[in-house]
Amino acid sequence: MENNLKFVKYHLPCPSCKSSDALSQNEDGSGKCFSCDEFFPSLDKQTTYQTKQVETNMQETIRELNAHGGVYAKLSDRNIAKETAEKYGVKVVYDSAGQLAQHIYPLYINNELTANKIRYIRDKKFSFDVSPNGVGLFGQQLFKEGGKYLTIVEGECDAMAAYELLVVSGQLFLLLEGQLQQSKTSRKTLSM
Repeated sequence: MENNLKFVKYHLPCPSCKSSDALSQNEDGSGKCFSCDEFFPSLDKQTTYQTKQVETNMQETIRELNAHGGVYAKLSDRNIAKETAEKYGVKVVYDSAGQLAQHIYPLYINNELTANKIRYIRDKKFSFDVSPNGVGLFGQQLFKEGGKYLTIVEGECDAMAAYELLVVSGQLFLLLEGQLQQSKTSRKTLSM
């Protein structure tokens, strides 16, 4: 007999392995943990209580973070490390379900923060908190003038990804005479 049960609740805490969000509940009240692979024929009231407590705590944390204009965190939708986001001053805002909702990109004029560009993750739209007239290139304030090379990218996340590729990885790749060559330059000599 084929089991046609559908999950009706997701990201619940598991009573067995204590994962905070790996359990899903079926229509019949049974559940499956995708962390420890445990099946629960009937989820009890304790699981429901734990779920409500986790949801309450998460919503309180989200309210706190969003009240302060976001938080430094990994840009999980673009696989940008928290350390890179922090270097560039990029913060994130979470929605009420704890999902990434916005990126906040700082914009500078002469090394002074003057505006923020907000990227809405769900619909990929942008807005500004104030007019961005006269701002420099994203991340320009982080690097000294007079460098030998310039890397041009399209967007803010592309700039951070290029930084991770070229600087954080400790490797520098150059296109010389039509051939891709790996430079022996270390991360320390690239101090940006």
